[in-house]
Amino acid sequence: MTGEQRIELAMRKALDNELDQLVEAARRAILLLNDDRAMRENQIRNVLNVATSTESLAVVTNFIRYQMGRSGGNQAWLHSNFGQTVVNDLESEKGEVAKLAESVTRKVCEKTGSTDRNRILGRARVELARLYLGYLNRWFYYGSKKPEHWNDIAAVKRAEYV
Repeated sequence: MTGEQRIELAMRKALDNELDQLVEAARRAILLLNDDRAMRENQIRNVLNVATSTESLAVVTNFIRYQMGRSGGNQAWLHSNFGQTVVNDLESEKGEVAKLAESVTRKVCEKTGSTDRNRILGRARVELARLYLGYLNRWFYYGSKKPEHWNDIAAVKRAEYV
């Protein structure tokens, strides 16, 4: 097995260990929309599509900011500070993606002995951002189907993931 293959395998395992926390972060964010009916399914899916088509978090957060700016009469991305919460989760050093990426990077470097920390951290952040947006999309899709689903989302406890 090559060094790159070892890094990739270690990355997959480390990412898998963080998925519950990522699902929970997406759940907390999507709950900001529980009383808003302006957001449409394709709006979050469009952000997810951008994330899967680039290796740049800046491109993704720029697209979200664009959506926030163009909301005009459609306040979906501005509702309850939803858009800014998602941006913070994705790019802030205190955001969920950054915290989890640090954990993933530490585990991968320890497991593989790699010293290319910055490259591993960048890859982890992009992959975690994609996963976070995917979970955000899934939560929203579920919540948008029936008003009572929002109560179900709100009632989910972190322990149910463990």
